[in-house]
Amino acid sequence: MTVHALQVKLWDVSNNTPQMVCAQDLNTGAVFSASFCGDAPHLLAAGGAGGEVVVWDVRAHSAVAAKFPAFAATLPTGPPAAADDD
Repeated sequence: MTVHALQVKLWDVSNNTPQMVCAQDLNTGAVFSASFCGDAPHLLAAGGAGGEVVVWDVRAHSAVAAKFPAFAATLPTGPPAAADDD
């Protein structure tokens, strides 16, 4: 992962041949910090000049889905489950 100005870029570094998979503007302004979640490695949290932290599910990006189909297959389909208001 690299952070370049207003975009976060994801790279495939397998086989010693780095290739950019995708770039995403997270609408945080200039990105100052970004980190993947240890418990959910498909979630990337990034904070920037806008003063907000954004969480991005990288599986939802079409280029990630194309490059890593098994990883993208874990993306939930359909609407999220309704919260129980008990």
